[in-house]
Amino acid sequence: LRTLGDENAALQAEVEGARAAREDARAARAQMEGFRREYRKRFASLRAALDIVRKENAAGAAGGGGGHASKDKREVGRLRAELAAERRGPPRRMRPCGNMRGSTGRSRRG
Repeated sequence: LRTLGDENAALQAEVEGARAAREDARAARAQMEGFRREYRKRFASLRAALDIVRKENAAGAAGGGGGHASKDKREVGRLRAELAAERRGPPRRMRPCGNMRGSTGRSRRG
């Protein structure tokens, strides 16, 4: 009789554990569904904003752009010129003299 009672208690504990696991799984599914809804809502909002920007850019490009395109082109040109200048190196007057290599910091004059 004692063995049956022990087995019954073990089975009840197992059933309670399974019930708790099912409740946890239900809660996790509900949380995931809430996340999905929120994600869809935010994604739809982002997509709508992107569509608006695309339409504005397309309308601006077709109608002259209101100055944005030419301003962007000027900025790109300026940046390209700046990059090319950096690649060429500093102007000749700013380049270190070849005689300065191995300098000890003393002046040659005296």
